[in-house]
Amino acid sequence: MLPEFGGTAYWLLDAGLPVKELSWAEVADPAVLSLKNFPVLLQAGGEYYSSTGKVAGDVLPALQRYLASGGFLLSMPDQQPFPFYYDSTTGKPQVIANQIGLPVRQGWEKPPADAQLEFHFNTNTVPGLPLTAPFPTDGDLRWRPAVRAAVGRDDLYVPIASLFDSNGRSFGDGIAYVELRSPPLTGGRTLYVWMRMDDVGGKDKLLPAIFKSSAKNWPDHNELMGNCFLRRSHVLNAAWVKENWFPAPLLYGEMMPEWPGPIHGQILPGFGRSWRRRTAGTRRITLRR
Repeated sequence: MLPEFGGTAYWLLDAGLPVKELSWAEVADPAVLSLKNFPVLLQAGGEYYSSTGKVAGDVLPALQRYLASGGFLLSMPDQQPFPFYYDSTTGKPQVIANQIGLPVRQGWEKPPADAQLEFHFNTNTVPGLPLTAPFPTDGDLRWRPAVRAAVGRDDLYVPIASLFDSNGRSFGDGIAYVELRSPPLTGGRTLYVWMRMDDVGGKDKLLPAIFKSSAKNWPDHNELMGNCFLRRSHVLNAAWVKENWFPAPLLYGEMMPEWPGPIHGQILPGFGRSWRRRTAGTRRITLRR
């Protein structure tokens, strides 16, 4: 676990899980922070990190080296909304989240007035979560969503908790898994969880679901594609979809109008087109913008 942790760390300790807090000097030491020693690295504090472990500027390359070796970084801030935003050595903003595979971006300080906001959970990828849950209405409402555009074009991006309003407008994702396939992070994995998601999903449901999924290896690429909602940018072309998938009854939603292919099957109000893989029985994907 990285320094300056919050309540999630205490939940892990109460659950009897082995936890070790690293100093920033240990983070910068490849003999300490390695895949062998720490298959999962947890960031559970706020917006501050230190750019310096042993010498100036050695923390960022150390985290990148860890990810490139196959490491798994879980970011679950529960004190402040944007992880790896401020450098504690200077006290000034020096954002490195996107440089270590976390797909977080700026959102809002307060939600749009009168917006009816609801999270839709991908329970196939992370079982144990509710299907939907409302956005909080009190407390700290600063929204820092995960977005597909914040990671490399070749990276696998899996939204797990997507935020929509009542008109179907997307506001990004409160939980997102990324399989890193772009240098210098090729081989690493990250999971970003917005700071209020334990209030949304219930800490006693959300945290066990997250850590159970993290402890057992996540599904491979094909299985992820068969069980999660994929945005349109993941699909290379319509011919590939038609060759490998056939239209199935909708999970929820209609085909996005810009998708270059015929629409078949029943159309319902909503946000996606469901397809079933030809070679894998009942596996499905939902194509989204």
